[in-house]
Amino acid sequence: SERLVHSSKAVGEPPLFLGFSVFMALRDAVRAARVEHLGASAHAHFTLHSPATSERLRMACADRFARMAVELNGRGDVGSYVPKGSF
Repeated sequence: SERLVHSSKAVGEPPLFLGFSVFMALRDAVRAARVEHLGASAHAHFTLHSPATSERLRMACADRFARMAVELNGRGDVGSYVPKGSF
């Protein structure tokens, strides 16, 4: 039938990439915050897992409050901090 959809663009591709674009925008915002707070060392690799919860975003920014939480945690690495409620 000519009325059937023969392309994936009408089914699932646009919503998938719209959600992915939001995640990439959040990653770029975290990178900009790291440059602001850490300077030249901010260009190092960092990991941002999905879902990008507010706790994960905050810790990835590596500002002074995130570093204080890591010091209280005792592991010494911003990436090692696991906030309560995250999985």
